[in-house]
Amino acid sequence: QGSFTDIMAIKYAASGAIMWQTYFNGYSNIIDECKDAYLDGQGNSYITGFTGDTNDVLKIITFKIDNSGALLWQKVFLPPVYNQGFGLGITSDNNGNIYTCGSVRRANGTNSITLLKYSAGGDLLGSVFFNKTSSSSETPVSVCTDNTGNIYILASSNAVGGVNDILMLKYDPSLQLKWQNTFSGSAFGNDIPVKMIRSPDNKLVVAA
Repeated sequence: QGSFTDIMAIKYAASGAIMWQTYFNGYSNIIDECKDAYLDGQGNSYITGFTGDTNDVLKIITFKIDNSGALLWQKVFLPPVYNQGFGLGITSDNNGNIYTCGSVRRANGTNSITLLKYSAGGDLLGSVFFNKTSSSSETPVSVCTDNTGNIYILASSNAVGGVNDILMLKYDPSLQLKWQNTFSGSAFGNDIPVKMIRSPDNKLVVAA
């Protein structure tokens, strides 16, 4: 619909028929791109990615669509100290809070992880940032929650020797960092995280 790329959500019936389609066109027809989506138990859809403003600055976008395809709210996030932002993962907890995990670029060209907490109504309840060092880049891959509302982030980090290692972070529901764990393989080289899921018995399974 816009001059550049837009974000589109489509709901299909079991037969393959399109039930509804919803578009998101951000600032003045600049680029919008989806990076992750989440569906809750009530059929609400949550989408994150990035949207470009009129100065070609990319910002994290999070929005909620109800089960009839209506766009309920949209939130753009990028603090002034960062010059680009990308939403890369999204999930919710058992209380209906939504968590967007993304990457924000610092003035020195490196990336930090950001975790955003929204209420079901779209209010920003908190935000935190993580980087291992002032010169390393950390990029999230996946985010999930457990039965008690803790948040887990799977990410990539190049803090050691400039090669990529697997980084795991755990935050409590108040967005306090509880622990971090870095995994590096037996050989000195890149270790690339791909996906994280929570198993039925509340354990984390990581593919790399």
